[in-house]
Amino acid sequence: MENADAHQGHPRRVIKSVIIVLTVLLIVFCYAGYAWMEKDITIVVDGEKIHTKTFKPTVEDVLIEKDIAVYPKDQVVPSLESRVEQEQTINITRAFQAEIQVDGKQVNIATLPACVGDILAQTEIDLGEKDIIEPGLETLLTKDAPVIKICRITEELITRKQKIAFHTEQKSDTELEQGIRRIVRKGKEGLKEETIKVTYKDGEIILQELVSTKVLAEPVSKIVALGTLQFASRGGQRFQFEKALETTATAYTHTGRRTSTGTMPKVGTVAVDPSQIPLGSRLYVEGYGFGKAEDTGGNIRGQRIDVFLETEGEARRWGRKAVKVYVLK
Repeated sequence: MENADAHQGHPRRVIKSVIIVLTVLLIVFCYAGYAWMEKDITIVVDGEKIHTKTFKPTVEDVLIEKDIAVYPKDQVVPSLESRVEQEQTINITRAFQAEIQVDGKQVNIATLPACVGDILAQTEIDLGEKDIIEPGLETLLTKDAPVIKICRITEELITRKQKIAFHTEQKSDTELEQGIRRIVRKGKEGLKEETIKVTYKDGEIILQELVSTKVLAEPVSKIVALGTLQFASRGGQRFQFEKALETTATAYTHTGRRTSTGTMPKVGTVAVDPSQIPLGSRLYVEGYGFGKAEDTGGNIRGQRIDVFLETEGEARRWGRKAVKVYVLK
């Protein structure tokens, strides 16, 4: 009986040992399977890295698990459907709102970082050949500087008529007294047609360039004769003079006051504008005779003189007349 019991105990110990071994192996395999299914990955969102572990099979599942939202214009590499591999990196580039300023309005478009030209190609904005785009078409636009400015450059040709100023020619005339001027020929303005290229920036003129000029009428020069004669004969007397002036002459008589030079007025006293005839100058006044610039007057300005006469009646009869005055040497 003792031998039978010993033989029965041995199989039990064997079975128990097998069960223990199998249990250990199962634990080992389960742990190994767990370790094999869990993956170390890195998620990069706009350059910011997130290191994590996951059991999820696809990229999309991982992002849902980690509560990372993906928007329609965002770029995910590898794609959302891709299976997750050990030590994999998932890159997410966020789209941003690019602001396009054009034609007085603002256009917004969601885009990934891209060249300005590629971003504009996504819109219905037509670009002119000379439009100014800032920044340039090859510039990479990012969320840090998301503004594109388009300045419209347009040109047009316009024609306009312009007057052409005439020149004045001066010629000496030995038959005219020195100081006297005569218009021999009146000047006449010419006419020209100019073609101008006008450049506009967003509707404002920034440049005007003369393209061509066509003369429609030539100007006519004005010709002025300048007197050079310095001698004159009046009343049998010949005298030399510095200059002659064509003036308007009036007359005055005794007032009881002295002249501007301190003398008492007398026949031969002439009131003048000192800016035209210096006081003290000896004169010859046509229709009056020889005299001297000794007085001034409030109304005597410019080409104007006032001759002295003895009586009020003589002064009235003199009236106002055009006379030539010679300033003698």
